[in-house]
Amino acid sequence: MTDPMLFGICMTIQYLLLFKLRLRVLRKSVGLTLTGVAVAAFFRVPVMDEVPFIVMLTLMTSGLGLLFGRDYSDKQEGKS
Repeated sequence: MTDPMLFGICMTIQYLLLFKLRLRVLRKSVGLTLTGVAVAAFFRVPVMDEVPFIVMLTLMTSGLGLLFGRDYSDKQEGKS
């Protein structure tokens, strides 16, 4: 699998998570988990090749997007 294909798959999963998770608690917990895994991988992997770097970068952006992003639940739509 080439690097652009891996990046595309990771970004597809990220957008599915961002727009399909509706519950606020689930979005925040998944975002915190993904961010924690990315930070742990950053400090745990001694040499960052292309593949671990791409996965770590998309995990971090997915986690932060879920953690600090806008909630798309029905209850939150009218309150913004």
